[in-house]
Amino acid sequence: VAVGDFRTKSEAMEFLQKGACTNTSNIFPRIMNCPSCNKTVQASRAGRFRCTNCKAIISIGEDGSISLG
Repeated sequence: VAVGDFRTKSEAMEFLQKGACTNTSNIFPRIMNCPSCNKTVQASRAGRFRCTNCKAIISIGEDGSISLG
């Protein structure tokens, strides 16, 4: 969850009060090696990213798992 994920302050406060926030602070930012070219890359959140070296698309799960595509 990022700051820009909420349209209003009240929406963000409701989310926090429900305790719906998952604790990804232990996982992200994550420093890892690209599975294609082995260059060190960093991800600040889960999602799909492109390696700056080989341009491969890397998928990073909420649990920190890494895969190509």
